[in-house]
Amino acid sequence: NYVGYSLVLIVTCMYVELGVQNTLICHVTGFYPAPVNITWNKNEQKVTEGTSTSVPFPNKDGSFKQTSRLEFIPKQGDVYSCTVEHVALIQPMTKFYASHSWKPV
Repeated sequence: NYVGYSLVLIVTCMYVELGVQNTLICHVTGFYPAPVNITWNKNEQKVTEGTSTSVPFPNKDGSFKQTSRLEFIPKQGDVYSCTVEHVALIQPMTKFYASHSWKPV
């Protein structure tokens, strides 16, 4: 049986300033079975350097949660995304984080 509700969030570790190293966090929860596959993109190009992904952790309802982190230095115009693939998803889920919301230094 698959859990029918999954949530994907993408957030930053700290307040974002252009040119200052930070961490993007992609948090996925509510999936079953474990694990999910999480990939990162910067401006539509796959990123592997500076990434780390946790092992799945159980939720109280029997579903799982998993987190992936991307170390990055924000620059104006950059668009980051995390894509989640799972057997219960018809198509991958992607969340975006764009620099238009970032504060210039």
